Amino acid sequence: MAGKAGVSGGESWHTGAAFADYDNDGWLDLFVAGYVVFDVNSAKNYQPLCNYRSMPTFCGPRGFRGAPHFLYRNNHDGTFSNVTEKAGVSNKESYYGLGVLFQDFDGDLLPDILVANDACFNYFYRNQGDGTFKEDALMRGIACCRDGTEQANMGLAVGDYNNDGKPDVFITTYSEDHYTLYENQGRMFDDVTREAGLYYPTLPLMGWGTFFLDFNNDGLQDLFAANGHIFPEVDKHFKDSTYKQHLLLFENSGTEKFRDVSKTAGLSNLEPHVARGAAAADFDNDGKIDIAVANLDDVPTLLNNRVQSENHWLRVRTVGTRSNRDGIGARIEVTTGNLKQVAWVHSGGSFLSQSDIRPHFGLGSFDRVTSLKVYWPSGAVDSISNIKGDADIAIQEGKGLIPKAR
Repeated sequence: MAGKAGVSGGESWHTGAAFADYDNDGWLDLFVAGYVVFDVNSAKNYQPLCNYRSMPTFCGPRGFRGAPHFLYRNNHDGTFSNVTEKAGVSNKESYYGLGVLFQDFDGDLLPDILVANDACFNYFYRNQGDGTFKEDALMRGIACCRDGTEQANMGLAVGDYNNDGKPDVFITTYSEDHYTLYENQGRMFDDVTREAGLYYPTLPLMGWGTFFLDFNNDGLQDLFAANGHIFPEVDKHFKDSTYKQHLLLFENSGTEKFRDVSKTAGLSNLEPHVARGAAAADFDNDGKIDIAVANLDDVPTLLNNRVQSENHWLRVRTVGTRSNRDGIGARIEVTTGNLKQVAWVHSGGSFLSQSDIRPHFGLGSFDRVTSLKVYWPSGAVDSISNIKGDADIAIQEGKGLIPKAR
């Protein structure tokens, strides 16, 4: 029904997509990132073969024109209108968009758009509140890593890794280039990859799908990344890189540092694959987040979380009334004793994948939630106290706690 709905996208090569109510009218809109306009007959200054560490390879997107983005506004009748040019998100620099997500990064209740661009600076489209966006990545410090160079950005993750109430960003990149962690400092982002211990473990790998998750329910956001090279020839030519690569899991230490627990968690012992997409969800409803990974030219990988832990948890489904029905864009604050966590209901992220949109909170040793607040996109706030843990709950805008529908 894409054509009937007006979101078929034409002939362009598009990648990441995400839903959000960017104009706060109660209906979800759609943003789709453009990658390249692939036409070998019209490519300008394009050399089909390059030397990658003295190995002849395909050169990648440079030389092609970046494909346009599309922003589709919901018409409230099952159709959408293309408002890309009017909104100012048309990819004027012709960059190569891959990952994309909506997120209110500055706390103004308006979802901004972040696009991970391949071999180019990232886009940060700040929502102006009048139906338009302003591209502000360089001024916000999230266009590129700390040394000022472009990266081959692919996967996106958003989460509050240091529990300061602000959404931070993790981006996966090309082999022999570190993945990048951006700490949200309010109006600016700071590249804290080295300080967080993520520089050297990610350097030899090529990352795609990624997300924050609390895999052991201790109240701290950990990190997962799916990896795999694009050139099978690396197995023949290089000793320090492989085509199939292992999965990465980083545990949050609680001191704004991460440690690589891929081996102890059993991921390094799994058969490596050429991974691409990745999504998180508790598929067996046991209170522990599981992981699904899409592998190139192979069957998917489904990882059942069997971490032995006495920690408790809470998962929240949001039901909007004035806000959009799924509550996408809502901010949820959970307080348990001296532990306060924030999560957002958001769409997009990872790499061509969608995780469960229900925020999952690890509660550590606490078996009850002292206070839970939902800040809805409409501006309404619902507050609930004394909630029993180890449960899936549903919060309806204006009503609070409601029976959870199947």
